[in-house]
Amino acid sequence: MKSTIIILILIVLFNIDASGQAPKGEFKTMHIDKNRDTIALNRSYGDWWFGARGGPSALLYFGDLNLFQFPGEIENPFNSILNYSSGSGLGYFIGLTAEWIPVNEVWGAGFGVNFLDKRTFTSETRPIQDSLDTKYEVVGANSFVNLNLYGRYNFPLPGLHGLIGFDLDLMVGDDFKQRKKFINTGDISQDQTVAINNLKAGIGFHIGIGYDIFSADIINWGRLMMTPFVSLHIASSSIGDNDSKWNVVYGKAGLAIKLGKDKILYDTLKYDPLFEPPPAYFASVQDSRGIEFAKYIPAEALPSATIDLVRNPVLLGELRPSELKETERPKVTTPETPLINVTVGQANQFRFPTSTSTGLSKDVKEYLDAVANYLLANPNAEVRIVGHSDNQGSLSENTERSRARANNARQYLIARGVPGGKVLSTFSGSLSPVAPNNTEAGRRQNRRIEIVISSK
Repeated sequence: MKSTIIILILIVLFNIDASGQAPKGEFKTMHIDKNRDTIALNRSYGDWWFGARGGPSALLYFGDLNLFQFPGEIENPFNSILNYSSGSGLGYFIGLTAEWIPVNEVWGAGFGVNFLDKRTFTSETRPIQDSLDTKYEVVGANSFVNLNLYGRYNFPLPGLHGLIGFDLDLMVGDDFKQRKKFINTGDISQDQTVAINNLKAGIGFHIGIGYDIFSADIINWGRLMMTPFVSLHIASSSIGDNDSKWNVVYGKAGLAIKLGKDKILYDTLKYDPLFEPPPAYFASVQDSRGIEFAKYIPAEALPSATIDLVRNPVLLGELRPSELKETERPKVTTPETPLINVTVGQANQFRFPTSTSTGLSKDVKEYLDAVANYLLANPNAEVRIVGHSDNQGSLSENTERSRARANNARQYLIARGVPGGKVLSTFSGSLSPVAPNNTEAGRRQNRRIEIVISSK
């Protein structure tokens, strides 16, 4: 029966999809040394962890524990053998552990030694058919050194892992007391100390599950990890007196505290005394119209906007007009009256034929030509272009399409001689529809650019 259970457990473990892996635990810390150099420490988990563990255990014994009726009178011809077939008890364990957990690997390994594994139990015989209805009870409090070697399987959930391995039990201390009870005469008992002479090494098997919890950073050197775990053990008898086979099944619930040295890669950025930080720019937007939400639209990420920053020109020197070559003289052209009328302060919308199209149509270019002429003729005017998309695609795809539509219009104006500082382009993806997206007509209304001219 025991071998069948072991085979089934092995089949289940080896057929699990190996999609889990040990986590990297990567992060970076920065330090300034005495030379004012910046030292970057790129840290990740190391492969080895060492620590201590402990916790309680619950035990069930089964099989045959055969003890003499009169433990101190082995030569007595009337000394019979008493059989105990089952028992139960509690215990605790304290020990050390070492684990090899290679980063990004599914399997690891570990070794542990519980130098104090205390196990207690009680068991009773069936009542003897006599006039006093006598029965016997044995109380054991045994001390073991428990060695275990195990493999570790990392599940897809980071930190969660399974354990499977083998145990070796070495009994280093025994305290057996056998008690004779006379039931029919009242609560009268006789205690006798039982000496165990034939001790054996108990061989066992265990499975379990644990969960690694990061606890603390140790002075930029390593990490402290806490691992609560539970395990189920099956072990053969450590007692061989009178052909005893006192097997045990027990469960442990414990906590391991492990320390591991990090893998550290150093990167040094030398101090530059000539470095000057770039000037800081601030932008603010005020909208007195308030904010209104028509409905909730789930989003993967917020769309962004681009704002061109124009520095003031720096005067490096002067040239006399006579020093300029004819080809170097700036050409000034008088703005022509636009063939298409532009409207100031009002949004003009232009649609795109498909969800993926971002190129400018003929009517958009004609209107942008008129806008360029107006901006060149009116130095205090500027234009704002907003790109939009329908909902056909992911949020990132729709955001990129709206950005490309607005940027194409902006670049078109710049190519016509409009300064970049007079053209502001933004985009909002599919987050600002003007019509329902459940029809092609509605989607066509939504994939658009809006062009608004304003005067300062």
